[in-house]
Amino acid sequence: MKKSYVWFLYYLGCVLLFSFVYWGIWLHKPDRFIINPQLNMHPFQSIEDFLWEDKPEYQTRFHVDLSKYKTEYDAYYLKISEAEQQILNIERELKNLEVRLLDLDKKRNSEVDFNFKKYDEEKLKPFKDAEEALQKQLTALEVQLPKEVKTEADLDIIKKVGDKRVELAKARYQTAVQATINSEVLLQNIAGFMSDETWTGYRDVSEMRKKLHQKRYKYEVVIGDTRVKAIDVLKNDIELIRGRVGWADFVFLVLVFQQQQRLGT
Repeated sequence: MKKSYVWFLYYLGCVLLFSFVYWGIWLHKPDRFIINPQLNMHPFQSIEDFLWEDKPEYQTRFHVDLSKYKTEYDAYYLKISEAEQQILNIERELKNLEVRLLDLDKKRNSEVDFNFKKYDEEKLKPFKDAEEALQKQLTALEVQLPKEVKTEADLDIIKKVGDKRVELAKARYQTAVQATINSEVLLQNIAGFMSDETWTGYRDVSEMRKKLHQKRYKYEVVIGDTRVKAIDVLKNDIELIRGRVGWADFVFLVLVFQQQQRLGT
């Protein structure tokens, strides 16, 4: 009698233990008990991996009879994957635009260097001519400088040379001022020193980049919204499935397993 009682307690303990184990698995991963007609599927686990893992493995299987959960998650997966692929395509287009920008930069630099040099020389020419004329006058006066100051005329020559040197210094200052003005014109209106073709190229690239960034943002919003929907649906589906089965059901399941083992089936 005592032996039978011990055996019963052992049997009951095993039933309770395995029922709690199965119930715990059920609460943690309820899709481990969802069985499709042709193969076992784990839609909850698959969509969770896709939503949270860095490099998830998600396979859509349309050749099998999927549950409504798997079908719905497949739709979310495909929507997000398509949006991610579109973003990758946009990134490739943006990289191509960067290459085009580099080519435009080279062309712009060449045009600006050539056109500004021409503009700068044209604007500085009157000042350079004035400098050259003053330099010639100064050179002619310097030839007349006496080795020793002996007369009033010698003093006049020295005075004229000094005045001419001051004039030349002022002329060089005016040339420097004009050169500064030319540089400011370049900085304030660099587009004026490049061709219309190059300017149009920059404008086209800018417009295309703007449109591509807008498209990328749109797909990023699609991904974000779809992920939120998928997470909410997943949470609700798991709660719904969990609510259909309780611990008592797993006690019954373990008892059925035990009975099958006893009968050898």
